[in-house]
Amino acid sequence: MLLLSDKRLLLIVTGMLVQIGAFSGPTDAQETTQCFSLEFFYDSSVDDSAELRSALSEFAEERTGLILHFRDLNQDEQLKLRIDDISRHFGMQEIKLPAIYGLKYVVDGLQTREQLERRLDEVLTMTAYVRNGCPHCRDAKAFLGMYAVRYPALEIVFKEVITSQENQQEMQSVVRRYRQQAVSLPVLHYCNSLTVGFDREETTGKRVLQTLDYWSRACTPKKKTDP
Repeated sequence: MLLLSDKRLLLIVTGMLVQIGAFSGPTDAQETTQCFSLEFFYDSSVDDSAELRSALSEFAEERTGLILHFRDLNQDEQLKLRIDDISRHFGMQEIKLPAIYGLKYVVDGLQTREQLERRLDEVLTMTAYVRNGCPHCRDAKAFLGMYAVRYPALEIVFKEVITSQENQQEMQSVVRRYRQQAVSLPVLHYCNSLTVGFDREETTGKRVLQTLDYWSRACTPKKKTDP
């Protein structure tokens, strides 16, 4: 698994990984390290989900930049209302426990460690669909490279859509899923949403950071799990 703690960005072109540059150290604008919050909902009166809770804790230990919140519905009636609010927001009839909520994603019906890790890898990935020679794609790469160290749990993957038909089809599928029309590149897929095009850091870049900051908070040293 490739993490941004390695301080490298990787370009995926037709299934091959190519290192495209090392990040410099954080500037004043990037000094704050942000940790994403993940809420794990379960009902101990039905299943204490001990194995999955342990798997999530181990996942967070290996992948820095996460804060975990374990929510037992059997211990707090208000949590049932929160689950209902989340399900209504996403248009879901119900959220099947155990479930994880974070970065605008609901991952429910978890059963195995492998399933949990695979789904979280997807949640914690930003995919940038780009084209070689595209100036806006170049600017987006520079921007994401500059701020990547701010979000150590986030993996940023660049996919070239001109030289790879597979990447092109994947981008089109993602755009259809969100009922948008990709009129320009790059297309950034993250936090269960799309950002189409990249103007400059002060506009598009600011919106990207606002979205990522909404789902995260300043990291606390040596604190991975909250009650």
